[in-house]
Amino acid sequence: MDLTQLKGIGAKKAARFARLGVDTAEQLVCDFPRRYEDRTRICSVEELQEGVSAVLVLRLLRIYPAVYLPGRRSLQRVLMADDSGEVQVIWHNQPYRAKSLRVGECYCVYGIYRDKQKALLDPVLERSDVPSLAGLEPVYALCEGLRNGERKKLAEQALEKVPLSQFEILPEGDRCAFGLRSIEWSYRTRHKPASFEELQIACRELDARRWLVYLLALGRIKEIVKRSLCETLRPVDMTPFFTALPFSLTAGQQAAFQEIQSDLLSDEPMNRLLQGDVGSGKTAVAFAAAYLCVQNGLQAALMAPTETLARQHIKTAQKLFAPLGVAIHPLLGASPAKERQRAFQTAAEGESGLWIGTHALFSDGVAFPKLGLVITDEQHRFGVLQRKKLQQKASIPHTLVLSATPIPRTLTLSALGDLSLSQIAERPPGRQPIGTYVVDGRYEKRILAFLEKEFEKGHQAYFVCPRIDDSEDELGHWSIVNVAARCQKGLSAKRRMGVLHAQLKAEEKEAVFTAFRNGEIDLLVATTVIEVGVDVPNATVIVIGAAERFGLAQLHQLRGRVGRGAGKSHCILVAQSPSPSSLERLRVLEKSEDGFEIARRDLALRGAGERFGTQQHGVSGLYDRLAQSESGALELARDWMQRYEALLAEAGSLPEPLATAVAQEKSRFSEIALN
Repeated sequence: MDLTQLKGIGAKKAARFARLGVDTAEQLVCDFPRRYEDRTRICSVEELQEGVSAVLVLRLLRIYPAVYLPGRRSLQRVLMADDSGEVQVIWHNQPYRAKSLRVGECYCVYGIYRDKQKALLDPVLERSDVPSLAGLEPVYALCEGLRNGERKKLAEQALEKVPLSQFEILPEGDRCAFGLRSIEWSYRTRHKPASFEELQIACRELDARRWLVYLLALGRIKEIVKRSLCETLRPVDMTPFFTALPFSLTAGQQAAFQEIQSDLLSDEPMNRLLQGDVGSGKTAVAFAAAYLCVQNGLQAALMAPTETLARQHIKTAQKLFAPLGVAIHPLLGASPAKERQRAFQTAAEGESGLWIGTHALFSDGVAFPKLGLVITDEQHRFGVLQRKKLQQKASIPHTLVLSATPIPRTLTLSALGDLSLSQIAERPPGRQPIGTYVVDGRYEKRILAFLEKEFEKGHQAYFVCPRIDDSEDELGHWSIVNVAARCQKGLSAKRRMGVLHAQLKAEEKEAVFTAFRNGEIDLLVATTVIEVGVDVPNATVIVIGAAERFGLAQLHQLRGRVGRGAGKSHCILVAQSPSPSSLERLRVLEKSEDGFEIARRDLALRGAGERFGTQQHGVSGLYDRLAQSESGALELARDWMQRYEALLAEAGSLPEPLATAVAQEKSRFSEIALN
């Protein structure tokens, strides 16, 4: 059913929905809320608590004139009350609010109370003398020109017009045998839950259906992969490699390599995630796997997200592998034409060795006829299609993914068994925990004073900015231009400062990197170009401005730029506009240095992404049933799968429409790349 058949949707509004990937009423019904606001707490003014959201019924006592601030900002303030007391209500940048309010009227108000302002900030309200806003409020994905209330009403309209029974994939008898509610009830509850308990049931039952389709399709794909040919490796003597290392492997590194070696020597293609925090020694283990592969006469490729990190790997590999007779082939976007052509030719001729590079590794001119192993470093920096493109250079290569903080999608695949997991848990010898602190912009003078103390000790520091140039919006305050100016003014004149960002020429960036490594720069003001490939043990402080604008994985990687020496290191996260949700997210880093735990929290906050598609986060939303394992959706699906696998073995086919759903899901996913 075309969206324009719904009341209130014309061509312009349909175009806005198209930007969200919604073109039909059926898609609108299937586009569930991203999250739900918990508006179940109803209280009085005297019961308000700092940082806690609540629903109140208040009478409007007074409307104050709007206050206009620099930068096109404004404050609209009113005074409201109930029988227990008075409270201010403040809206930022909404001066039009006063036009719709009437003194003496009663309003139902939902918002978060801030004790510092003694006010409810930016609340939602509607004219009512009862708590009409109470309950669970669905919050949908929006774009410019669409409001949440509008989306909610249109979803309710679509639920009435679309026959929801078409979405049921289970035979009626099986649905009843499994004790499931009707598909109609589940869809309606996802859009308009009467209670959190009912929402949990609807999420569990719908997610279990999706997991069932996924697991059955995955089983068909794995059968094909197992029947496909991959390069079978023979055992080799690893003593020369381990002797060449300038250090002994930790117990965690040894255990991880044993797991990888077992995969490489099996007759099935390896698909493994090696997780370990920054500096835990993942690269050494990956090089060991590459050595095993090359000693079998095959080719290995290591893909890094930046030229800086790739060059670092190339330098390390050349020093390590030179006495072992293993050829190292650099392949970078900035490589000279002759060097690139030579790398192309040796790869195409099937010469064994290790190719290290960036995105140039999967360019159209590269062919690897004997590619046995694909290693992806800093996996979160690549898209699904980018990683897959390199894997497709061979029929069924072994795959090793390195990451300190796996993206939500990878964490999900690992939990499902699509991606085997090896972890290196130990901290490198001699390194201390990194102190992490979440503050706001008011602490800037204290931060600069703290940097001065570190500089007096002979240490260095980073200041990370989300933007390069100055601008009029809020982020302009944290641009490199403004931060560098404030640091220059706030620090003593003898401090040496450098600036680093992607718009600099390659030789300029390298000059700044070299100066910082050599201790000729005290403070490096930079963008996230320093996220990987920068190893300066003397740097002990990193300050990150507008930290809430970055993802948890990226913040953890940035934090890893310090703590690489024996000295105590610090990470200061400066929140620009701290909301309760953003502060909660940032404080995950205060509490943990475990990249895998941070990734789990990221999964719970962002969703798992598409299992068979290319989106790496956000598909399952706030109530992702994997992140909240108490729901048992995956366990339910596994139980059901046993029934249908037995039926498939006996009858040779699945019942309709389950068979159709499995076939459609399987066709969406590449049969040669499970990650």
